[in-house]
Amino acid sequence: MPACARATSMTWKSAGKPRTTAVEPVVRNDGMRPEARLEAAIEILDRLETAQSSLEDLMRGYFRERRYAGSGDRRAIGATVYGVLRRRGELDWRLSKAKCRCDNRLRVFFLTTLEHGPGLAEGPHGPELPDEAEREALSAAVLCAMETAPAWARLNYPAWLEGEIAESLGASHEAELRALCEGRAATDLRANTLKTDRDRLAGMLAEEGFATEPIALAPHALRLTADGRADQSRAFGQGLFEIQDAGSQFVAQLTGARQGQWIADICAGAGGKALAMAADMDNRGQIFAIDVDAGRLRRLAARAERAGVRNIQTRRQPAEAGWPDDWRGRMDAVLVDAPCSGSGTWRRQPELRWRMTAEGLARNAVRQGAMLDAAADLVKPGGRLVYITCSFLAAENEKPVTDFLVRHADFSVTPWREAAAAAGVTDLPDADGAHDFLRLTPLKHGVDGFFAAVMTRGLS
Repeated sequence: MPACARATSMTWKSAGKPRTTAVEPVVRNDGMRPEARLEAAIEILDRLETAQSSLEDLMRGYFRERRYAGSGDRRAIGATVYGVLRRRGELDWRLSKAKCRCDNRLRVFFLTTLEHGPGLAEGPHGPELPDEAEREALSAAVLCAMETAPAWARLNYPAWLEGEIAESLGASHEAELRALCEGRAATDLRANTLKTDRDRLAGMLAEEGFATEPIALAPHALRLTADGRADQSRAFGQGLFEIQDAGSQFVAQLTGARQGQWIADICAGAGGKALAMAADMDNRGQIFAIDVDAGRLRRLAARAERAGVRNIQTRRQPAEAGWPDDWRGRMDAVLVDAPCSGSGTWRRQPELRWRMTAEGLARNAVRQGAMLDAAADLVKPGGRLVYITCSFLAAENEKPVTDFLVRHADFSVTPWREAAAAAGVTDLPDADGAHDFLRLTPLKHGVDGFFAAVMTRGLS
């Protein structure tokens, strides 16, 4: 009998049929059958293990190919997929204690048992049901007490990150991780000041049925107070706002973007921060948005057109490839939105925590250092270099910055509060951050996790 089991097995339906390789369009008047929904969740989780795309994009493509799946089906399947990813540490620990292998099929069965009880729906288009040994192990896993579980299992993150997390978050790491792993992220909006202001936008959205509240952290930020697709509103179509986490809005202000400046945004992606800076500059000056992904830059161009932004130029290239001669030493500010683990966004993207590896973290550090070195060539004397990640790990935050400062004696740290005040930001958060670096967290600020360091190049 497995270690956690001290009672008879729970009642399960019998096994005995092979698992189908794909979900068939088994649809009732009220949607897909329950067993087909389970099979769909397992298939999505299996695909995620080899996919390069985000879970959101993967699921969007999956359902685009299965038009028969209604909104109720998509919600139910999504709840199972996200539930497995958010509780995977717990699921795997309990299954392992019960001497049961950990794969997506058994994770889905176990999660469904914990949330809805045993007795899975059986049908010709569902997953292979547990055999006798699996039923016994699953029953035993239900009885495993989480009080004895290690922190990684209780808080649902990879066990190998224990040391990194303790170093990065210190004594309060369990409370921080609970907010990061178990919390649900809100939807924040940034009023596009090229076309409107926050108060007017709030009124227009209210007329369309979207209730919002202002956020003190960022002067143009609103937060939806109820679920809703604000991106389907008339106001969004008119370019009056962008969907952007308030933490992202705040760190973008640390560049001190002003009219007439030249600013480079390295790893600009789809341009959320570039668009925010363009609005602060009132379309005067130049922003050079640089990324290796042509698709992201195309999305940035479309967003800029909708927003009425005219001062962004896009350039597809890696940062390490070198710069045009007339850019070198010319930029008033350079923003390095560094590629990282994305650990600060675990609330929104729970799949990222299970994609992380120690080797990947080490590769990130090398890339981050190389990007900072390349970015330094662009900064003019007296100009700013702003390094940002959406990570809470010191290996991707303080360490690349301190290593950079050793290599580049002509740069020095500017305390983030000083940089924010110089940019005209008066409502400063009570934020952590050793040595004048900024750290925003879901627990303390209700936003995604962000790190920012501001450095200034000497005048000589």
